[in-house]
Amino acid sequence: MINISDVTELPAEELASILKQGTILRLPYLESRLLRAQEQVERFEEKHKTTLETLESQGLPDDAGYELHWQTFRIINTLESKPSGTPRTKYAWRM
Repeated sequence: MINISDVTELPAEELASILKQGTILRLPYLESRLLRAQEQVERFEEKHKTTLETLESQGLPDDAGYELHWQTFRIINTLESKPSGTPRTKYAWRM
């Protein structure tokens, strides 16, 4: 395990190099997660003729069935899930 105080003692150029290399390795993975999440949201919105923003502000309609409840839960859970080592933010896919 890396001690944070050890990292802060590195020269600025070395720290920048480490961060750049980590970003290069991680970016393709994060981009693929973003694409999958966006596609999942688009399919959901087309199928249910509503947007996540509408559901977030107005909630589910009174006549919403089990499927809409379950799919809404799955979408929100997917969007809010975080890959290891990344901060959790609401709807992180919206950049």
